[in-house]
Amino acid sequence: MATTDEPDYFRAFPTIAMSRDDAGVLLVRLHGELEDQPVGFSGQHHEDWCGAFGAISDDRDNRAVVITGTGDSFIAQMAYGGAMTSPQEWDAAVAFDGRRMLRRLLDIEVPVIAAVNGPATIHAELAVMSDITLASTTATFQDAPHVLFGVVPGDGVHIVWTELLGINRGRYFLLTGQTLDAEEALRLGVVNEVLPPEQLLDRAMEHARRLAALDPLVARYTRVVLTTGTSGSSTRASGTAWPWRAWASWARRRPGPYPAAEPAAPAGPRARAGRVARRVRRRPVDPALWESGVP
Repeated sequence: MATTDEPDYFRAFPTIAMSRDDAGVLLVRLHGELEDQPVGFSGQHHEDWCGAFGAISDDRDNRAVVITGTGDSFIAQMAYGGAMTSPQEWDAAVAFDGRRMLRRLLDIEVPVIAAVNGPATIHAELAVMSDITLASTTATFQDAPHVLFGVVPGDGVHIVWTELLGINRGRYFLLTGQTLDAEEALRLGVVNEVLPPEQLLDRAMEHARRLAALDPLVARYTRVVLTTGTSGSSTRASGTAWPWRAWASWARRRPGPYPAAEPAAPAGPRARAGRVARRVRRRPVDPALWESGVP
């Protein structure tokens, strides 16, 4: 049976306010440095979200989860301080938690409802990956911090948005920085309902309490089966590989304190044969033929 007792993790994350009702519905409100401020996205948020999603998934008293923002925006401001100057700094500040964040969100084994209370232009995937996504009439959706910011798409957005919008619409959305308003997001299937701001949270809680009243095993394992495919594709391709390659390439070229990478060894006959096979779309050539001089 769910309990309203407050676990320690409710107060453990400086940028998240949590509360749970008698039905076992956990309300997760993302905020800024102060609890009444909208999110100004920073490294602290990355760290907090990663840890909080893990703690939420481990707590079996949670029967459903509602995620929302604070004030008039979901996540629409950046507050990162200073530029990262090395791959090591990037790995510590972004990649380490980034690789785990979506995985831990999807590890929450109870229904998750998002109440998008305003613009979601940064980390909008946190909302649209929910089982039910509700949007205020004031909500907008965009991927602002990647291509528009000169960064290769990461955080799983290249998977999430092409899945939601389709390949061509998804690529256009990411490459152009397109902004979807709430009605367009509803038409395209990104969100499930659009409501006036004053009705949004009540409607989200209504959905959550209905789902929390299900048999716990039904609710839990329905969430598991509905996210199985998503958890595989989104977390394995969470976007960290491509930025890492970019950083690694930069480190090899840049003179300074970072040691140059050892030159790659010449490809062996098997690798050369495989490359040619891929180009001509036929079965791999026997590597022995390369050594014998037969084309």
